[in-house]
Amino acid sequence: MLGQNPATFLERLSIEHDFKVRLAKIWFLSRNKKERVEELNKKYPGLLEKVGYTKIWEYVRTEIDEFMLREALSQEQIAQYLRINEWKLKPPLKTTLERALKIPKRSFK
Repeated sequence: MLGQNPATFLERLSIEHDFKVRLAKIWFLSRNKKERVEELNKKYPGLLEKVGYTKIWEYVRTEIDEFMLREALSQEQIAQYLRINEWKLKPPLKTTLERALKIPKRSFK
């Protein structure tokens, strides 16, 4: 934060948070890769060409926490995603989704 205006820093954090919440909605509400790619291209044109699908998936797994998931999705949506994909989820993401189920819905804005 050295050399940065506090307001600019907070604005950057807010933009990053909004991106993560939107990305979580796209990722976890899409039924398959094709639908996910279409939504990503619609919301963020050129992103997949610059970064790639696998990098975005890695970003979702590592950067989106249970609080962002709970802000983006309802408990029913999280439970449904867990139920459908339980067989292929690895512990870090599975644990994050399970913890998100326990967080009550709040409005942070």
